[in-house]
Amino acid sequence: MNSAPRCGWLPSFLRTIVCTGNILRRATQQRRIKMKTLLIMGALSLILVIGGCNTNSAPLPPAAGPAGPAGQTGQTGASGQQGDTGQQGITGNTGDTGQTGDRGRMGHTGDTGQTGNTGDTRQTGQTGDSGRTGRTGDQGAQGQAAPCPAGQHRYTSDSGRVSCVEN
Repeated sequence: MNSAPRCGWLPSFLRTIVCTGNILRRATQQRRIKMKTLLIMGALSLILVIGGCNTNSAPLPPAAGPAGPAGQTGQTGASGQQGDTGQQGITGNTGDTGQTGDRGRMGHTGDTGQTGNTGDTRQTGQTGDSGRTGRTGDQGAQGQAAPCPAGQHRYTSDSGRVSCVEN
């Protein structure tokens, strides 16, 4: 049986184990015994390690027995001594200034005073002279018409009257 075509893609050390199965056939009798011995010693060591980790080295305490009868009630203790008097407290701070009082009420309205005496009547003065009538002034020139507001324009009617109309 030729192993090269069937297992040529494997490395040489795996090719012997996988393709031909001759690894144990190639070992000598002495090597087989040594391998079996090492295998058994390894298994035993593993069992001892696992077993040793799971055991408890401290012995268990014995189980407790039944409870005994209740004991007698004890005597009442003596009263304690009276405590010392406390220290005097610290004087408090001065209080804040009080609020300003309310504003006083408005006073009464005073009495109405007496009516004064009527004054003396004076004499009537003389009527003044009438002034002279002044001369009539010249007539001024006619002013220009006021401009129309925005959105309107000046319009002169057939009668000559000027007005502003919408655009």
